[in-house]
Parts: sequence; C-alpha cells; structure tokens
Amino acid sequence: MEWFDVLFTRDTPKWALFTTFGTPHLIWLALSLLASIWFFQKMKRMAAIDPERVWNITKWLGLWCFVGWVVPAFLLVAVDQDTYAKDNLPLHLCSSGGIILPLTVLTRNKVLLNFAYGLYLPGAVAAIATPATPYEHYSYLSLYFILFVLSHLIIIFVPLGAIAAGELQPSWRYYPAVLGIGFGLMAIDYPLNKLLDSNYLFVNYPAENTPLELFAEWVGVPGYVGVLAVLGAIVIAGMFASYQAVSHLRRVHPVAQVLVV
Repeated sequence: MEWFDVLFTRDTPKWALFTTFGTPHLIWLALSLLASIWFFQKMKRMAAIDPERVWNITKWLGLWCFVGWVVPAFLLVAVDQDTYAKDNLPLHLCSSGGIILPLTVLTRNKVLLNFAYGLYLPGAVAAIATPATPYEHYSYLSLYFILFVLSHLIIIFVPLGAIAAGELQPSWRYYPAVLGIGFGLMAIDYPLNKLLDSNYLFVNYPAENTPLELFAEWVGVPGYVGVLAVLGAIVIAGMFASYQAVSHLRRVHPVAQVLVV
C-alpha cells in the first residue's frame, strides 16, 4: 500500500513528503524553468517559418487549461476525503484560467491576452514555486502534484506561445484593463468566500505561512487585501516593464537578438 499512499493519499511516507524548497521541489522548479525556456525557443524558431502553426498550438494549450483545472480538482475531490468540491471551484487566480484562458485563445482578445501575460504567467510561476499550503500533506511524487505542475506550466506556455506567434505584444495601454479584471476577480470572490466558507484569492483571511500574514499584522484584516491589490498592481507593472525593456534591448543592440530570448 505504500506506493498507493505516495501517489493518492495524505498518508505519505516521510521520505516522500513534499517540502517547499526541499531538493525534490528544487528539481521540479529547475525542470519547469527548462521546459519554459525550451518551449519559448522552440515556438520562436517555428514562428519564423509558420506563425499560424504556433498560434494553433497555443490555442490548443489554452483550451487544455480547462482540462488542467478539471482533472486535478476531480481527482482530489474523488479520492481525498478531506478535500471538498467547494474549495476547488475555478475561483483562485490560476484555476480561473481554466475558464478564462480558453475564452482568450478562442477570441484572440488583446485585453485577455495581456491579462494572461501580466497576471496568469507570474501567478503560475508563484504557484509552482510556493505550493506548500495546498500540497504540504502530499508527496512530491503524487499524481496530484504532478498534475498541479503540468497544469500551471500550460498556463505559462499560453502567453509565451502567443508572444512567439506574434499575437501578443504586451503593452501599457492594456494595464488599466488588466488591473480591472484582477480587481474584479477579487470583488467576485469576497462575497462568494463568505457564502462558501472558502478563501479564494486569499481575500477573506491571510493564508498560513505566507507573507500575507505579515501584511495582516501591519494593517489588519481585511486591510491587508489592499496591500495584496497593490502588490498585484506592482507585479503586473513589472511584467509590462520587463517586456518593454527586453524589446528595446533587442531593437537597440542587434547582438541581443541572439542573447535574449
């Protein structure tokens, strides 16, 4: 029964228990980084010949984001008696991508594409980097955690593929709209959390063992939500500024065409 426990249950042997920034987690992080770099470089080379093919790949990845939310959520609820459906709805940032990203690729909507780059991409990176809160009871080899990493990698791949295909050029003109969508999700989640006794987007109380607890000590609850909103605005601004800086570097310094992906 030990391998069943490792793959499917909370009764994980100590040798397989997930630990944030433990050696297995660092390996997962390194593999995720290498996969993201490989994907973007592969898509860029392919786009030089057939950009529409790159977009079609990106479109299918966007559609698979729905599967990436449904399958792990279904398995957790079906197999783990301590996991409930009300806590696995598409109301967290990344899980909402299971609904919004398919709409994004089907419509090629520029606002949604910029939202995918400005908030979904860094959100998925942060989730892979710090997943301990929902997965601290499971193994780093569990099927749940493997699907968790793969589903978040797909979220990362969608904006990267859209950039490679030329469908997305992140622009400051979309910054207010991206902020508006983010704040809108927070506004939707707050009353739903009260109704469901949940904590989607962490807007009702700070998640344990996260910087949100420190924010709550500074400004209280729900005042820390304002700090969370400001932090999100800064992250989005940093994403847009980074893209603009890299684009400028590529234009000004031809050698950067080779050195900067």
